[in-house]
Amino acid sequence: MNTATKKRIRVNRSKCVKIARDVLAQLRLKRLIATNRDYCTVNNLDEVAINDPDNLVYVGDMSFQKVFQENKGVTCSVCALGGLFVSLVHLENQENVGAVDATQFNVIVDRLGNIFHPRDLYLAEYIFERGECGGLDDRIDEEGCVFTDDGLKLLFSEDELKQAAAYGRKYKDNNARMRIIMLNIIRNNGRLVVPQRIRG
Repeated sequence: MNTATKKRIRVNRSKCVKIARDVLAQLRLKRLIATNRDYCTVNNLDEVAINDPDNLVYVGDMSFQKVFQENKGVTCSVCALGGLFVSLVHLENQENVGAVDATQFNVIVDRLGNIFHPRDLYLAEYIFERGECGGLDDRIDEEGCVFTDDGLKLLFSEDELKQAAAYGRKYKDNNARMRIIMLNIIRNNGRLVVPQRIRG
């Protein structure tokens, strides 16, 4: 199947696995809250301790990694892409809190697209949202093509999308669905592979 045009796609498999493992760890710690239709919302920022007697520091300008590590009450409501994005930022410290909170689809895909295969990102979202996701639905045409912001053409068959949606519907709980996506990425060495047969 022709999956991409215009440029060669490089997948950093070890980094994909590392990020997926961090998502699982943050889920276990209840720092990530798997949530439908929410790419990323940072919760409980009012609990962040700021040592600023003059009240000049805005929490949105602070390093996300520092805030997330030092304030255990801070959590993030995320979908599959949001979870991957938060873990990437958590591991690499490249964003402030304001940039992570309420991040949009195209920003997340752009950042993660340097690490993950773009098809895997779209499929992760499709699985997590059980086939009802605006991020992919808004971009897919009648022939099953998705054109990404950087010129990639990704082709999804109708059967492939049905399988992905069925895989997601098998798990009613958001956390369980997030876990199976991340375990799938880990087990497949950084790629997301939709099972051909869905048991359940």
